[in-house]
Amino acid sequence: MIIYSKDELKKIYNNVDFIESYKLYEDKYNLNEFLDSIDTNKDYYKLKISTKYDQSENNKIMQTILEYLNKVTCDNYIDIKNNIIKLLVVDIVDEYIKHILEKIIQHESYSNEYKFILNEVNKIYDKKSIINMHINSIYDSINKNKDINNSDYDKLCNHNRLVDNLIGYYRMIIQVNSLKLFEGCIDNIISDIIINIKDSGEDNQYKYLQCLLSIIKNDKEKHNLIDKDLSNNLKSKKNKFLLMDINDLVD
Repeated sequence: MIIYSKDELKKIYNNVDFIESYKLYEDKYNLNEFLDSIDTNKDYYKLKISTKYDQSENNKIMQTILEYLNKVTCDNYIDIKNNIIKLLVVDIVDEYIKHILEKIIQHESYSNEYKFILNEVNKIYDKKSIINMHINSIYDSINKNKDINNSDYDKLCNHNRLVDNLIGYYRMIIQVNSLKLFEGCIDNIISDIIINIKDSGEDNQYKYLQCLLSIIKNDKEKHNLIDKDLSNNLKSKKNKFLLMDINDLVD
């Protein structure tokens, strides 16, 4: 039996993954209708169970603007940004920024739209230090379970999840850096990417090379950090051609 504290439950209820999963469950099973159909226990006052949920105004605002993030497309992101800015209050900005960064990691297709929203929020609230604090905590969270001893299957799943999260993380760093909001060293990020390229299989090499391509497009001077013999570590012609495309950026 797992027992959660009030603070732990609050964190779960505010988690965007929980909210999205709940919506999917509700759509499929009509959970609200089921709950409404249950007869109320007339002796409820005898039960010493607290069913209080955070109904604060800030929490309600957070739930609403998280839903806006889930609705972002390439066509509506400016309207979504406007709606978010109207509702957002200073007390929840720090937490909301983390959700935006996580969206950039999770959804490559709309990463530019989320980057735009992040930049607009920062223009108003000046949260560069908070953005970087979350960047560091997200990296720690991604890596904290990589050395856990599990079955071979679990290790494979964990490895694949780690790779996907790292690639999303590097994409997020590139987006934040393009806004001149990243306070870390992009040179270290490039070094990490190159190490991962050398240690990865064909498909993941291609994904890491795409991250490298995005960085060099934005700052061609960083090309000199790429190992001269990197091509020797690539496992397919497709990846070698992509590295050639990166090299061509500075020729």
